Amino acid sequence: ALTNMGERCLYNVPRLMQCEAPALTNMGNGCLYRAPVLTQFEIPTLTTMGVFCLHYADSLTQFEAPSLTTMGNECFCHADVLTQFKAPALTAMGSYCLCFASRLTQFEAPLLNSTPHHLRRFNTPPKPTVKKNIAL
Repeated sequence: ALTNMGERCLYNVPRLMQCEAPALTNMGNGCLYRAPVLTQFEIPTLTTMGVFCLHYADSLTQFEAPSLTTMGNECFCHADVLTQFKAPALTAMGSYCLCFASRLTQFEAPLLNSTPHHLRRFNTPPKPTVKKNIAL
């Protein structure tokens, strides 16, 4: 089973509509760059995405990756019709991810330590609680 995609795998694939890889854990830089008709993306074991993955995924409306922990810069940039992004295990996201995803209405990444400025309306990390020790 495929567990790793090297750099630029499935790069500029104008007719790819569906991607399923049940054992894939790593996508190298530029994978699925310019997949304009991709509508279905099911990779439940994916943990790492390199830079520019799914850049210009013009037809993808939903993305859910329960195991994804790390995304490189500019993933999903210009994903014009993406409305839902769910990555409950995501802890690190590079710069400009989801940039220009203008229809995004749901962003779920509860473990993300810091959210890029253009996504802060969806997921602002809670402010730390300060407890003071008071001597009696």
